[in-house]
Amino acid sequence: MSRTTAWRYIKKVMDRANVVGLQATGKGLRHGFGIAMLAGDKPMPLNILRDLMGHTETKTTEIYLQAVGKEKRKLVMQAWES
Repeated sequence: MSRTTAWRYIKKVMDRANVVGLQATGKGLRHGFGIAMLAGDKPMPLNILRDLMGHTETKTTEIYLQAVGKEKRKLVMQAWES
């Protein structure tokens, strides 16, 4: 599959799901996948996520842990605002 064909598929799926903005890109989809795999009740082990995402270094995958931490902190702070 060519890069252009993959982009068209992603665009079509994002349109159907009403996803807009930066999230409606291949990079946004990839980033969302990385965060989702670490943010659930049973986070995926980093070495497996690293392999799935094609990273050569675990340090690259660890970036998603920082994003998960920020999002969790934001959710906690929003809960206190209620």
